[in-house]
Amino acid sequence: MMIDHIGASLIEWKMVYTRTTDPELYAVLRQVDFVIRRIGRIAFPLFIFLLIEGFFYTRSRRKYFGRMLLFALLSEFPFDLAFFLRPSEIHKNVWWRLDHQNVFFTLAIGFLVIWIMETLRPKEWKGFTWDLIPRVLLAAASVWAGIRLAKWMHTDYSWAGVSAISLGYLIRLTGHRELELFGILGPLIKLNSMESIAVLDFALTSRYFGFKGESRMSKWFFYLFYPVHLLIYGVIRLLFILPL
Repeated sequence: MMIDHIGASLIEWKMVYTRTTDPELYAVLRQVDFVIRRIGRIAFPLFIFLLIEGFFYTRSRRKYFGRMLLFALLSEFPFDLAFFLRPSEIHKNVWWRLDHQNVFFTLAIGFLVIWIMETLRPKEWKGFTWDLIPRVLLAAASVWAGIRLAKWMHTDYSWAGVSAISLGYLIRLTGHRELELFGILGPLIKLNSMESIAVLDFALTSRYFGFKGESRMSKWFFYLFYPVHLLIYGVIRLLFILPL
């Protein structure tokens, strides 16, 4: 993710201002961006995979959802600063943009959708019963509503992110965890064919057996990393990449 954002936040903006003024530098930057943006494609499917795992293992889904909403709000200014805001807008006291929201909003919407689906799911399978029909319809409606909300909010990965979370959750329920990644990748590749390189994630997810690792890092480090690194990139972008 950090590598990917170097391309999206810094290199691609530098390319805009060197395309005509310095064609040789532009050609080099284009090749570098081609590589690092593809490296970055492996990140989001892993985030979804871990989100679904966290959904099942967390001690409080309410707190988990609340943390994502909190960091969605905290990350919005760094997100806009890193990718969208221009010096002229800053001078006019424009500090955020409403045309694209950060990925925490997508993750939070997807989490809420699978939470609703889990609430509707019968805890024991007893074969077909008529009460399954309204449950299935409500679950489908929740997915549709989540997709519409993500599109309306213009969240990062939009409908594909919510769809990927929903499909990953459904495949995990079947017990075929080895197929979960492929369900996640389907909507993402539909959104952007470049995401197909994330099939490499299978080398990691296939070696996961549901046990917690030995990391000593606080979970807050991983939440804070997203807005903090975007804030740093945004400052660099404004000071050294964009013209005043």
